Amino acid sequence: MEKEAKEDGRKGRNFVPTDLGFLVNDFLVKYFSDILDLPFTATMENALDEIADGKREWQPLIAEFYRPFKEKLDFVQQKVETIEVPVEKTGEKCPEGKEGDIIIKQGRFGKFMACSRFPECKYTKNIQEKIDMKCPKCATGDVVIKNTKRKRRFFGCSRYPECDFASWTKPGVQKNPQMAP
Repeated sequence: MEKEAKEDGRKGRNFVPTDLGFLVNDFLVKYFSDILDLPFTATMENALDEIADGKREWQPLIAEFYRPFKEKLDFVQQKVETIEVPVEKTGEKCPEGKEGDIIIKQGRFGKFMACSRFPECKYTKNIQEKIDMKCPKCATGDVVIKNTKRKRRFFGCSRYPECDFASWTKPGVQKNPQMAP
């Protein structure tokens, strides 16, 4: 599945908003607009500068801010329903039960595919970012970009574990062009 922007909010060297980012922004604007507006942030920034310069004590400022903020936070936690991230349909059927549909969900590590019948069906699959290239080892699978547990990117075969191709560099790209014959 080709993606325009990765689920971590980056497109090349630029940051772009994610679907989850839009939801969080809408939530904050709806329930906490008073602390997001320019007059509040300008006043708070000036007050914090005064604290940094030793012209003001920090405790009264924090108390003045925190009391109403805590009241609003408690209200929002009690009254506001959980916001569901909209699911994206893939048009595929679940391979494990053939009853559920495969949907794209947002997890804490980014987007992934799952069966719509969760928790009855626990099928999940990582979304693989394909590059337009066949695997140089098996010639059947596609080369995909994967991540290690520490979020380091590498290239591998979409047929893993049948094919164990893996490389830190893009296949066909030489590390040092000066070394080319």
